[in-house]
Amino acid sequence: ADVDHMVSTVTVKTTDGIARDYFFPFTLRWDEKSSAAMRPFALAKVRRGPHMGMLFDAANDDGFVRTIIEHLRAGRTVQVRGGELRFHPGAALPAQADEEPIRVIGAEQSNAAAAVGDSVLLKFYRRVETGGHPEIEMGRYLTQTVGFAHTPRFMGHVEFAGDDGRIRVLAGAFEYVNNQGDAWQDVTDA
Repeated sequence: ADVDHMVSTVTVKTTDGIARDYFFPFTLRWDEKSSAAMRPFALAKVRRGPHMGMLFDAANDDGFVRTIIEHLRAGRTVQVRGGELRFHPGAALPAQADEEPIRVIGAEQSNAAAAVGDSVLLKFYRRVETGGHPEIEMGRYLTQTVGFAHTPRFMGHVEFAGDDGRIRVLAGAFEYVNNQGDAWQDVTDA
């Protein structure tokens, strides 16, 4: 294949002994043509024998985002080294539309995000912790339990269940709400 997608979590220990886990998805593209569009997100050149490729931050790759949303819609569990990826669709997750462009949202923040069509916002959490994620729990509670209408609907999440028994939420899916501007930028500008 010309493309490989990989997911990894990395534990970083600081000099004061605090350990933090981070989620890094990668795309490895072996074809030069598709690599040109992803060059701003390149991390490294890769060689396998005579074949040259590029390693990219997959959160910026349309193909990776499309793969994640397809697995989420299907409610799949995928065996990976060290555990499994579990895809939990929410009740509000729409079926795939005929035309469903992927738009990576490049706002400066602690997460990476992509809009799937005009209906789903897929967020990749860079810093992950063992257990539930507050945004997932609150989104699910507000939209599925109490029916609060003034928040984006919760549409599902992706978690990594490690062989060590630890569960870490890697991504969340929410209703995409079209707007003017970016709340994160407004807050940081203020």
